[in-house]
Amino acid sequence: MKRSHQPGDIIAERYRIIAILGQGGTGTTYEAQDQKNNQRVAIKEMSLRRIKDWKDLDLFEREAQVLSYLNHPAIPNYLDYCEVDTPQTRLFYIVQELAPGRSLFDWIQSGWHTQEDEIKDIAVQILETLIYLHHISPPIIHRDIKPQNIIRREDGQVFLVDFGSVRHAYWNRRNQGMTVVGTFGYMAPEQDRGQAYPASDLYGLAATLLFLLTHRSPADLPQKRLKLDFRSRVNVSPEFADWLDKMLEPVVEDRFLSARAALNALQNPKTLIQPVIENRRRPAGSQITLTATKEQFVITIPPAGFNGTGGYLNPLAWSLLLIPITVLAVLTIAIPNSIYWLFLGLYISLMITMHKISVLDIVLRAASHIQLKINSKNFQLQWTLLGLNKTIQGRTADLKRLEIITQYRAKTKLMRKSETYIIPVRKCRLVTQMSHQRIEFAQFISQREREWVIEEVTAFLEHLHQRYPHLKPEDDYERT
Repeated sequence: MKRSHQPGDIIAERYRIIAILGQGGTGTTYEAQDQKNNQRVAIKEMSLRRIKDWKDLDLFEREAQVLSYLNHPAIPNYLDYCEVDTPQTRLFYIVQELAPGRSLFDWIQSGWHTQEDEIKDIAVQILETLIYLHHISPPIIHRDIKPQNIIRREDGQVFLVDFGSVRHAYWNRRNQGMTVVGTFGYMAPEQDRGQAYPASDLYGLAATLLFLLTHRSPADLPQKRLKLDFRSRVNVSPEFADWLDKMLEPVVEDRFLSARAALNALQNPKTLIQPVIENRRRPAGSQITLTATKEQFVITIPPAGFNGTGGYLNPLAWSLLLIPITVLAVLTIAIPNSIYWLFLGLYISLMITMHKISVLDIVLRAASHIQLKINSKNFQLQWTLLGLNKTIQGRTADLKRLEIITQYRAKTKLMRKSETYIIPVRKCRLVTQMSHQRIEFAQFISQREREWVIEEVTAFLEHLHQRYPHLKPEDDYERT
């Protein structure tokens, strides 16, 4: 494309062109010198002849209007707006202070390699700028945050430039919606639908930081469920990866609510330590407790006691068992012990027949306490029964899946020894890679609770896989 000016030309009888900073479809950005005060300036030009839609000129004028009342150290000051007629066309110019330094894109192109602390420092500076922009009434949404629009000085200070895409309610009569403005790869998904929110700038910032970390456009990174799958491509702390992950959520409501919230979370990573596994579809009345953060998952199955939910002994069964025993214990004063034990034995045998459970089942259901802990390094499954403990532990990286199994127990009827019946016993089981070890637990909870436990444990393991890709086993976790 032929440029309107060359180095040495004078614009508006005042600004002498020094160099070309960039060029777009409708105009060029120049570095120039103000001949009145020798100040270096940036001049953004738009040519009337090259515009394809009047909305381009409208956005250009709105950019000048917005810049004229912005006042922030990270945004180059607005200086002038002018128009110049030539025999071929009309040219429009926005004059700003020149941001010293080079764009982040140019820094990377020249071989610059960044560390996590430098990336965070850039993020903090841009977030502080966005806090200022988003608190203006109405909020100013940049909509085109990308490496080319962030200028970095040698000392690390950064500047946000090019406000040509700022959101003002531009109504497109043709499609009855907002104009789609942004750069592919750095543009939040909602911008592709003509929508923009303050959180849209957060997505653009995070995508820009990914470019600094990977030296690749976010558009070239793999996706999983419409979300950038970047963790295996970067070498950063888990906390920073979590922060980027939230900034890059495809659904705007799942990102930080504001730039200030994003800044607080970046500077105080502990604010991100919150439950990541919710009690989805928790069975009503269940006494199982579940606590989870981004680093640890703990599920506790308490003793059944007198609880009548979750598959344990119901109150009627306990009353049938305990009330007569209490009565018999009182009558033992008047009845010889031999007769007492005869009555007690017959009663327990009757209860075994009626409820199809064993005395061992009664003890296990009423008194066993089970706790499963999983973190990024290891897992531990602990049983506690009448003061006795049994613990099984191993590496989380060895966990393959959690599943429900059904075992069948044959029992002989009390009065007819020739007849038996089959009792299905369902358990949860952890399967590991170490010789396909299978660890069974949670025998005395309901089927709904088993399914819920599996759902929650699987969700947490998937979360760990995202944070720590090396933990993922050869085959994915699956429920059987």
